[in-house]
Amino acid sequence: MGIETFQYIDDLVETNPTSTDNVSEGDNHIRGIKTTLKNTFPNVTGAVTPTETELNYVDGVTSAIQTQIDSKSDTATTTEKTSSTGSTQLPAGTTAQRDVTPTAGYLRWNTTDTSAEVYDGSAWAAVGGGNTTDEGLYEMANTISANYSITSGNNAMTAGPITINSGVSVTIPTGSTWVIA
Repeated sequence: MGIETFQYIDDLVETNPTSTDNVSEGDNHIRGIKTTLKNTFPNVTGAVTPTETELNYVDGVTSAIQTQIDSKSDTATTTEKTSSTGSTQLPAGTTAQRDVTPTAGYLRWNTTDTSAEVYDGSAWAAVGGGNTTDEGLYEMANTISANYSITSGNNAMTAGPITINSGVSVTIPTGSTWVIA
C-alpha cells in the first residue's frame, strides 16, 4: 500500500499502515500524522491541559462561548438582584410604552404614574400600597365582571352605582362589610 492521503484528523484511517506495508514507509506515515495534527490544530502552540470531561463540556458549541453566554443574558431584557436579600430594578417606561400584547403577570414601573403595575390578563393595575393616590381621586371600574371574595376580616368600599355581571358573585364573609357609597 502506498502512503495514504490525509490533511485533517478525520482523514486518518485507523487500520493504516497495515502489517504488510513496507517498514521503510513508516517515516512518511509519521510525517503525515504530524502534518495532520498541525493542520487540525493550527493555533495550538503550547500544552493543552483540559481533561476529557472538560473538553466534553464544549460539545456542540458552534461559536465563541462568550458570545453564546452574552446572548443568554441580554441586559436589556433581564433584571439582576443586588444581593440575595436585596432588590432588583423593574423594567421602566411611560404608560404609552407598555407592552402591546402582555401576558398576565407582567410587572413594570410606570414612569408616567410613578408606580409599579402588573398586567392581570385584561388590564394594567397598580401594585400594592392599598388604594392610595396623590391625584386627589381614586378610580375604579363600575362593573364587577369576575367572582370576588372580600378577604375575611377586611371591609370593602365601592363608589356606586355598581353593576355585577350575570353569573358573577361577590362574597362578603361574616364579620366583613361592603359599603357602596
